[in-house]
Amino acid sequence: MKCPNCGKEMKYNRNGEYYFCCGWQIVATQPKRVMIFIDKANLDMGAQRFKDEIHREGWLELDKVVQKLVGGRLLASKPLVFQADPEYLGTEAEFEAEKMEKKGFELRWGVLRGSKKKREKMVDTLLALEISKAITKQTCDVIIIVSGDADHVPAVRQAKKAKINVEVASFENCISQDLRLVADKFVPLDGLAQDIFDWIEKYLG
Repeated sequence: MKCPNCGKEMKYNRNGEYYFCCGWQIVATQPKRVMIFIDKANLDMGAQRFKDEIHREGWLELDKVVQKLVGGRLLASKPLVFQADPEYLGTEAEFEAEKMEKKGFELRWGVLRGSKKKREKMVDTLLALEISKAITKQTCDVIIIVSGDADHVPAVRQAKKAKINVEVASFENCISQDLRLVADKFVPLDGLAQDIFDWIEKYLG
């Protein structure tokens, strides 16, 4: 911000509460700190259903999803992506994970244990644990959960109890009404489809 008197860049005070220069003091509007937690299996399921509904084919661009959801706010840490153990998902998932890491995502893997249902529950537990850490360390003002799974409702309630705003982003086809209602804001990814998919410009029959 420029000083209204001398035109030079104004400085923050120590706590970043206001700018100052030449006797001027202007309150600083700090951008909200955002952390993003992505339930990859749930997101992929919603994306596939959405493509089937509109008879189009393409790839969901995870980095574009993050950009749209964060907006002009401050991303407080790398977006966290949660999914089942790569040994369970196979070689293609491992290759995709490498690409995500190169784009700045941080991955959290579920433990390979029991049935498929059991493993998915473990991923939900990991996500809730990371949200608890963020609450304890007070590293963010806003938590965005990219999932429609009702299993995340307790984590949302915990964050709201700590005075952290919670936004939930999901495709309409797989959003739990309980999760939608408990969140401070719901963002339907359907409305962002033109910006977050790399579409193949061919409609399916």
